[in-house]
Amino acid sequence: MRRVVAAAVGAVLAVGALSACGSATDRAEDAMNDALSGSGSVDLDPDGGIKVEASDGSAEIGTGNLPEGWPSDVPQPEGYTLVGSFGDTKSTWTASWNAEGDRMAEVPAYIDAIVAQGFVVEDTGSVPGTYRLSKGDRIVVVLAALVPDGSTNISVSVAVA
Repeated sequence: MRRVVAAAVGAVLAVGALSACGSATDRAEDAMNDALSGSGSVDLDPDGGIKVEASDGSAEIGTGNLPEGWPSDVPQPEGYTLVGSFGDTKSTWTASWNAEGDRMAEVPAYIDAIVAQGFVVEDTGSVPGTYRLSKGDRIVVVLAALVPDGSTNISVSVAVA
C-alpha cells in the first residue's frame, strides 16, 4: 500500500503542477510508471482524475470511483460527491465524500443507513461526527466534519479485523 500512496501523492503533485499541459501530463505519467518498475501503473486523466494501481492496492482521486472491492453493504452518503478513495481490494478501503454547506445534522441518517445493512454502532467517539461500527469481522470508521470552506466531508474506512 505504501507504493500506492506514494504514487498517488506524486500523481497529485504532478497533475497540480501540469494541469494545463496535456503532453506534460503524459510525460509525468510515463515517469511515474517508469518509477514503479512494473509493480504498478499510474493513469493521469487530463481532466484531473488520477488512478494508481500497484501490487499492494489502488487509489483513485477525482475519478468518482470507489476502490475495487468496496463492500456493497457500506453505502455512499446521499447527495455527496466522491473526492478520493484508496483500497487494497482484500482487507482495507477508504473513501472520502464532500457536499456543499453544513450538513452535519444529516450524518446520523447516514449512520442509520449503515446500521440498516446489519452493522452495529460500537462507539460514537469523543469527537462529534466520529463513529465506529462493526459487522462480523469488519470494522467501519466514519469521520464527518465541517471543513474550513464551509462544506461537509465524510470519510469512511472499512477494515477486516
